[in-house]
Amino acid sequence: MPYIELIKERENAYENVKNQLISSQQIPKYGYSQHIIQQLLFYFSSADFNNHQSSGAGEREGRVFSSLVQQRHYGFSHGIGRSGDLLEDQPKAAGSSLLHRITRNLACHALQKCGFQAKDTLITPFCVGMSINYIIQHLKLKTIAWIRMDQKSVPKAIQLSGAKIIVINTIAKNNYVIGDYNQLELIINDVDCVISTTSCFSPRVPDNMQQICQIVGKNKKYHIVNNAYGIHSEIMHQLNKYPSINFVVSSLDKNFMIPVSGCLIYSKYKQQIQDLGKSYAGRASGSQIIDLFITLLELGQMGIAQLQKQRRNIFELFVNELQKIPQIVVTTIPDNDISFYFYFTDQSKYEAKKISSELFRSGISGSKALIKGKTEFFQTFILEDFGRGGVHDFPDYITCAASIGMQQTEVYNYIKKLKQIISSVQ
Repeated sequence: MPYIELIKERENAYENVKNQLISSQQIPKYGYSQHIIQQLLFYFSSADFNNHQSSGAGEREGRVFSSLVQQRHYGFSHGIGRSGDLLEDQPKAAGSSLLHRITRNLACHALQKCGFQAKDTLITPFCVGMSINYIIQHLKLKTIAWIRMDQKSVPKAIQLSGAKIIVINTIAKNNYVIGDYNQLELIINDVDCVISTTSCFSPRVPDNMQQICQIVGKNKKYHIVNNAYGIHSEIMHQLNKYPSINFVVSSLDKNFMIPVSGCLIYSKYKQQIQDLGKSYAGRASGSQIIDLFITLLELGQMGIAQLQKQRRNIFELFVNELQKIPQIVVTTIPDNDISFYFYFTDQSKYEAKKISSELFRSGISGSKALIKGKTEFFQTFILEDFGRGGVHDFPDYITCAASIGMQQTEVYNYIKKLKQIISSVQ
């Protein structure tokens, strides 16, 4: 019958897709349909013991009470890793183990397409701060130089580990802020490791990898890079140039548009990733693995390239549209192709904090005012003018970011709301 032949053709097409993915473990050029991705997920989960007609006689057999929860996880329930090794396969979860392995390779492929030749990656079940804490604990670091970047997660990660932190200050240069690498060189012998940042909100310039790598390489220190939301920026090519980088840490939700769930830790040194995985205590959730697997396969290489092109265009559009508003001055930052800031020519008439609050009430999120005078207290130090990158004589300003996935409609809506608020100021 012709219908049977048609079904066989569809089955053969799916088998070809499945076999190609398992053998290549690379992102396809064009994204898969959601139907095919779901078939793949159920295929992998069917190999796990909890989906067999078998008898579990242990304390953790992947039993799931709610069918709704089981559907949400496509039948996966064993997580990733084994006790004491995040990368080890699980005999009772062959499908989960294969899914984990393929997704790590897909992530490496994505990083390579973005400019960084990753040899291996960990997909952690926690976000940037705790992933950095995990690395610190693994390396048994005692004293760390952190180049100031005004987000709380990294200094809190260092303090949680019990390590001592030496804050490297910033320097104002023209209308932006850079790390004080002379200070770093002066104290480098007093630390075990340097933590730098390459995805920063303005006016902070991403840390200079050439200068930092020269300092840490010459003095044989560890180097961890916080690249939280920079996978789709040009900074990836800079990270790839220099050997003196042990680990790079990037958020999954900020870079791949999945729910907040985990992080990528990656390196050009495969053994370092393998050793890091072996130091993990216990198993870990596999939810972030499923989300990343789905997203990378649905995007495909062409989808990733299109998103990157779109983000670059959005950045230019955002800046150009803001520059048309006569009451503000827009400032872009060297080597920072994600974030920029603007300030008002008449600071007494237009208060950045008030206008930022009005934007939020109008349904605009993410854009924030950074004003003088805020002090943030940590266990062993304080950061004055927190959020502004240091105590520098900049006017109060509002930051914006053109992040991956942003749409033109969001830019035009932002401009419309901002103009309305400016017009309402008497």
